[in-house]
Order: sequence, then structure tokens, then C-alpha cells
Amino acid sequence: NTAGLRLTGALSVEVWVKFASNSQFAQAIVNKGDGASAAGSAYEIAWIPGTGLGFQTFIGGTRFDADQNFTPVVGQWYDLVGTRAAGGQLAFYVNGTLVASGNDGGAPLNNVTAGVGLGASGNGTGQLPFNGTLDEVAIYPVALTASQIAAHWQSAGVVPGAPTNVTAIAGLNQATVSWTPPAGSVTAYVIYPQVGSTLRTPQSFAGPATSAIVTGLSGGSTYTFAVVASNSVGSSPPSTASNAAAVSGPAYPYAGTVLGDNPVGYWRLGETFGTAATDATGNGSSGTYTGGYLQGQPGGPLGDPDPAVALNGSTGWVSVANTAGLRLTGALSVEVWVKFASNSQFAQAIVNKGDGASAAGSAYEIAWIPGTGLGFQTFIGGTRFDADQNFTPVVGQWYDLVGTRAAGGQLAFYVNGTLVASGNDGGAPLNNVTAGVGLGASGNGTGQLPFNGTLDEVAIYPSALTAAQVLSHYHAAGY
Repeated sequence: NTAGLRLTGALSVEVWVKFASNSQFAQAIVNKGDGASAAGSAYEIAWIPGTGLGFQTFIGGTRFDADQNFTPVVGQWYDLVGTRAAGGQLAFYVNGTLVASGNDGGAPLNNVTAGVGLGASGNGTGQLPFNGTLDEVAIYPVALTASQIAAHWQSAGVVPGAPTNVTAIAGLNQATVSWTPPAGSVTAYVIYPQVGSTLRTPQSFAGPATSAIVTGLSGGSTYTFAVVASNSVGSSPPSTASNAAAVSGPAYPYAGTVLGDNPVGYWRLGETFGTAATDATGNGSSGTYTGGYLQGQPGGPLGDPDPAVALNGSTGWVSVANTAGLRLTGALSVEVWVKFASNSQFAQAIVNKGDGASAAGSAYEIAWIPGTGLGFQTFIGGTRFDADQNFTPVVGQWYDLVGTRAAGGQLAFYVNGTLVASGNDGGAPLNNVTAGVGLGASGNGTGQLPFNGTLDEVAIYPSALTAAQVLSHYHAAGY
């Protein structure tokens, strides 16, 4: 019972706690008192069955509360903070979030002779013993502010939990998504739309929030939504999916047409935030935006609100790891929408699985090669095979480029739905290289063949698309 702990005015109590059991008996977590009477107590944080977890103050023979009536999860850490202002206003925070308030009138708290007990009353474990783990207990002679408490929570390096109770209400090319936020401070939410088993472009919203409107959805499609919370430390696991919501309005058929032809990787590049380039197939080949890039640019397909990404021609690219589905050595197709910002005298890799330095270190690509043109290349051993169109792309104009390779080695290159070049690599297996896939650069990065322009709707397929399929993609884009 040192002098500094005999607080009768403004104060705060903070403790990290992990319960080992939810006893039917009260448990004192931090208590200045005798554990037997209100008159013998001053302040505490405690678990009281039927009342809940909370912060209590004592004046005369009366207890005053700021409680949250919930049962703590055994084995889970909680950062608990109780504050009392000089005027008697009480507040109780769990994981940085205000959960309960109260008022004791502001008279001086009881100035008792008992000390402070951590895990028991100030007179020992004979009164209200706690069963669990305690950490980082602090008592302050002031009422901490909400921002100070949030800063404590953030500095602990704890990521948010997953949002819960996610629901969706469909509208005209949009849906209103609502959720129950996790405990603690959340600075942003990402909502992941999904149609069936395939993802659509995620959208980001500032926190704190409990709902958001997801726009740019295709009419006639039924969506579910998962929500991820994040703060400066990291991101939560995704929530359980929402109910199904049937969206009305005009259809945006392009993504559905591509996904209907079963790509192994599909990057719409429509993100307007962050560094993750979502693989819409759900096969786990999401990429990473790196260097000089500008998201949220108008895309190639007409009328489709999903954006594209501009790359600066030196450091900007999207890296995709060397996942199993992209190690294609037989039949395959590569598709990309591209708009050049310049026609450099240097080669530019548009989509490349390789090291950008050697034929032996490469597998397949769509690229612009001065003197050769725009085309599709495959690599076997130390040899490059081509299906190229020797023309110079018009700067600022969108092109839908598709390269296909049949199992027998027949190569085809399409521009805007039309076959413009053919080739043959003999049909032997393509090089199975360790490099990943680069979008706007070689698979090993911008040091080799950086692209200067805008990319959209990149897809890689484990089959040779037919001419009819290629044309249907171009038409689905509104051309």
C-alpha cells in the first residue's frame, strides 16, 4: 500500500490477461482492496459471473461498474484497461476498444489500507483468486485517453481477429456488406467478392467501419463476400463468407468468359490499393506489385469498371511465384490486354516465365522485340521459337494479345481476336525453369526487359485456346 497507489481521484488500471478457466466464482485480476467488502476496496479490474468482465470503483459502501457482460475465451489474451476521470466518468476497454462506460459521481474513492493484489484481492488469494496468466500490469494517476489506449494495443504487435456476422444486400451493380468488427483497433478492411469458387477484385475501405458498399459488380451474378481486417501490425484471417447476394444491373461478361475457359492463373490487376495482385482463379498464384506502378487506371475491356495498372518502364512490375500450375511444359495459352506508353528500342517482356537473360532459363512469354515485333515465344533447351507479327504497336491503344501452344508444338499468336502469326517448336517439353512469372518484366524482375505501359486482365491457361475461344474473349470485352 505505497503512497503512489492510494489513488482516490483520476486513475487508470491496465493488465494483459489470459484465462485458464471461467470459474463460477469472482476472480480479482487487479484489486486494491480487501476482497470482502465495498467499504474495504478502492478500485479493481475483475471477472464477476453474471456481471461480466469490467472495471469497478468503490465509494463508501457502494460499488460502481463499467462492465462488459461477456465470457472471456479460455486461452486467449486480452488487453484490459479501466479508466476513471476526476469527475467520476468510468470507461472500460478491451483490446483497444471502448466496450463499457459508467459514472461513480466523482467523490473521492475509498482510501483503504489494503495493498494491490495482482491475481487476487489486495489482502491475498484467500479472496477472489485468479486462474490464468497475467502480464504487463500498470496503474496510472490519470485517466488514459482512448488514443493512448489504442496506441498501447497497437504497440503490442497484435493483428485484429476476423470480422464476424458478415451479411450482404444486393443492389444495382453493387452490394452493401455489413459485419461485426473484431476487438481492438482496425485501420482498414478489405472485402473479397466471390462468384462461385472464383474471386473478383478485392476492394479496400478505411476503418473503423461496420459496413461498406462494394461497387463494380456484374449484374446477373450471385456473389458472396469475405472481409479481412487490418492494422499497422498485419491482417486478420478472412471472415466466414456472407450470404449469397444476387446483383442486378448490366452484366460485365469478360471475367466470367475468361474463367469459363479454366485458366490456372488470372490476374485482373484491378486493385486500387496495396501490393497484392489477386489470382482470381483461387489457385493461389497471387502476385506482388513492385517498384513504379500506378493502380486504378482505365482498363482494356469496354464498359467493365475493373481497372488496370500502369508500369513505369524501369522498376514497375508484378512478380508471381513459380507455383506448380504455372510450370507448363506442354499445351498452354497466355493472354494479356496491353497499352504501350512508348515503343522502346529495347525488348519489353509483357508476360514472361523466365530469367530474361537466356533461352535456357526461359519457358514462355509474350513480348515486344524490336526488329522482330510483337509476339509469342516458347523455349526448349537453348532455342527460342516464335509466332510474331512484325509491326509497331500504336502508343496509347489497347490490344488483346493471346499466344497459344498446342501439345504438338503448333504456335499461334492473336491480336484483337484475329490470328496474325503462326509457328512450331516441334512439340518437345518446354524448359521447366525455376523463375516465376513476371507481368511487365521477366520472371526474375525489372532488371531484365521492363515494360512501359498499362497491363490488364492477364491469364495463363493449361490448354491451347481455340480461335473461337480467343474471339469470344475479345467480343466479351465489348469489341
